[in-house]
Amino acid sequence: MPRDITPEQRRVFDALAHLIKVRDGRPPSYQQIADSVGLAKSTVRHHVARLAAAGWVELPPLGEARGLRVLARRSS
Repeated sequence: MPRDITPEQRRVFDALAHLIKVRDGRPPSYQQIADSVGLAKSTVRHHVARLAAAGWVELPPLGEARGLRVLARRSS
């Protein structure tokens, strides 16, 4: 079971999940996530790394672009 995350990490996770859904399953870029939540791309990268450590997302293999995967289910 995924560990708890901060509210800002949750915003990033929700934006990632939404963007994947509206893009027919294709993961967005870090910049697209950043634009969606109004944060800097470096901040989004940090939050995504924390989400991966907490078990909410899976990072792509090194060198693969746009390979983020959502692992945890969104609960409203």
